[in-house]
Amino acid sequence: MRQSWLGLGSFAILALCFDANFEAHAEDWPMWRGPRGDGIGQGADVPLTWSSTENIRWKVAIPGDGRSSPIVCKDSVFVTTSLTDTLSRRLIRIDRDAGKVVWDVEVHQGPIEKQHRQNTSASSTPATDGKRIYCAFVDDQKMVVSAVDWDGKIVWSVSPGSYFASHGFAASPVLCDGGVLINGHQDAGAFVVLLDGATGKEKWRYKPDTDLRSFSTPVIATIQGSRQVILTGAKQTVGLDPESGERIWWVDGPTEKFVCTPSVGLGHIFSFGGSPSERAFAIRQGGRGDLTKTNIAWTKERSMPYVPTPLLLGQYLHVMNDAGIYSCVEPVSGEVLKTLRKGGNTYSSPVGIGDKIYFFDDTGLCTVIRNGPDYEVLAKNALDEFVQASPAISDGAIFVRGGRHVWKIASELDTSSPIVIAIEHTEAAKTLAHAQDADYIEQDVVLSKDGEFIVTHDITMEETTDVEELFPMRARGDGRFYFADFHWAEIQSLTMHERTGRNSKEPAIQGRFPNVAGQRVHKLDDEIQLIRGLNKTTGKTAGLYIELKGAAFHKKEFGYSMGESLLKLLAKLGIEDASCPCYVQCFEPEELKDLHERLHCKLPLIQLLGQRPSDSELASMAGYAQGIGPALDTLATRNEKNEIVSTGFVELAKKSRLLVHPYTVRTLQQPRWSTSLDETHRVLIDVLKVDGFFTDFPDLGRKAVGPR
Repeated sequence: MRQSWLGLGSFAILALCFDANFEAHAEDWPMWRGPRGDGIGQGADVPLTWSSTENIRWKVAIPGDGRSSPIVCKDSVFVTTSLTDTLSRRLIRIDRDAGKVVWDVEVHQGPIEKQHRQNTSASSTPATDGKRIYCAFVDDQKMVVSAVDWDGKIVWSVSPGSYFASHGFAASPVLCDGGVLINGHQDAGAFVVLLDGATGKEKWRYKPDTDLRSFSTPVIATIQGSRQVILTGAKQTVGLDPESGERIWWVDGPTEKFVCTPSVGLGHIFSFGGSPSERAFAIRQGGRGDLTKTNIAWTKERSMPYVPTPLLLGQYLHVMNDAGIYSCVEPVSGEVLKTLRKGGNTYSSPVGIGDKIYFFDDTGLCTVIRNGPDYEVLAKNALDEFVQASPAISDGAIFVRGGRHVWKIASELDTSSPIVIAIEHTEAAKTLAHAQDADYIEQDVVLSKDGEFIVTHDITMEETTDVEELFPMRARGDGRFYFADFHWAEIQSLTMHERTGRNSKEPAIQGRFPNVAGQRVHKLDDEIQLIRGLNKTTGKTAGLYIELKGAAFHKKEFGYSMGESLLKLLAKLGIEDASCPCYVQCFEPEELKDLHERLHCKLPLIQLLGQRPSDSELASMAGYAQGIGPALDTLATRNEKNEIVSTGFVELAKKSRLLVHPYTVRTLQQPRWSTSLDETHRVLIDVLKVDGFFTDFPDLGRKAVGPR
């Protein structure tokens, strides 16, 4: 579960245009390079080591030939293949847990197209919205795009146009606004088209300036507040409007033909071309029209790739070229920080999770390195099978398509430890929690009158500050004092203490950090810098766990989204994606849905729960959140023999692939089903196997969980 503290720059928000009815689950890998198109997984960590027998959950033989990557959604793995002898293009569904083929259906049949010797008729990776699986194939005359339902029945099949490219076809479908985006760059009649996901009807079509083959899969990103399709092909890198297909901007180059998917982040777009020569450049984001002469930040030619897509993870751009030469590039300046020959020829694109990056070469050897400038090798693992497809990451497993099989690589036993999340509010208490080895430190945040994020327990002030003494006349009609009524300059004059009762100076929670007066109220950005400084000094990697307090209250007070303001603040600090250990939680589902659906938040979202939801409500949460934060009392009970048993809540949540982070473990207050702190820890860790827990005592939580 651990992730390193990364991301000091200004990221663009990569945001796939899933519609509000997207039915995939939080940890799915629903298309080429994952849910955001960036090759980065999130959630449960994946194995560091394996062999052709160790940490292999299953392998399934796949008939025919293909270079498409597997995709993962809900209970299934999907992969395409081509049977040359029968001219059949097929889609296969595999049970993700059992490793059994559920069905194998023919999607298209037609003469084999002309293709490169390393290409196949099944090199395009399918995509799924959780309702239908979308496949694109070509034959010697045309392209065919099909939608297949969960039972293996073809819902629709259309031809968006003829297709001819001397090297064949490889671009993958991309989910976009309830539809599927298809890149049809070719040597005759090039096009890009958006098809309706339900019907296959054309929604818009873009005609490139030049008819020239390219195999790059587009990526969808938010560029300075505007969603755009970022696409390479026909001698250009372009940005299209996903609603109309209109070209917004373009830059000539970096070369003529493309295979790599562009990378987006840190205020730039990184484009990689491979023919007639390998060349890459970085484009500064912003602007309309021809940006060729104004927006190119840097250009690189040496050791750049043609086929493998580089990985932008945090503040490093990791590049592996086709010959196995690795380069680490500082993305903004273009400075090459490291170059070395890693090994054999490579077509597979790297993927990342946490602070680890996984590179497969053509022999099936996977080199795992730590994210950083030094090419620090953590492990080397051989599958003993040819691998040119790119892996998928989902729910603690790596799915790899080899020359003969699809492999599921996952720990034989669940050895992941729950994360320890410290609940504190003062800077002194947070510093102590960091020293006590908390994995994450919580920040409850509210907004001041001038829009600053204040770290505090609640939207009211009198239980945690001396506001009644300094501003006795500023209470509202209910007798409460609200942060929303005070500017930051006024709040700075207050001192903070651990929460007390309204009519008592005694701590509301006994046994916590001493209730010492004189501690300052602080802002969220100050705390982030504090934790970063502590991480740098100690070498630890404590993360953030931010709770939006009173989102609806703030929306009513100020007229704007608390979540949107938070994302803007975090973006300034380089915290926008799964490479940065930061959760965002809230009790209000509408705020989390807005973060997921409108704002395309890439940080993991946690739905806090005051009581147990219905089974259908819980399943729906998987559509917008990565996990839940339930109360401890809802997780277990005692049976007629007085034994502690699960209520089934945790198991149901995990079936929906939701993380479970219950609250709050305390020394003097146990859940109804427990008689001691040790018993609470034992049940959470060994019986319920939760993914993490909130605690007022991270040192005791760390002792129970064990070393990181």
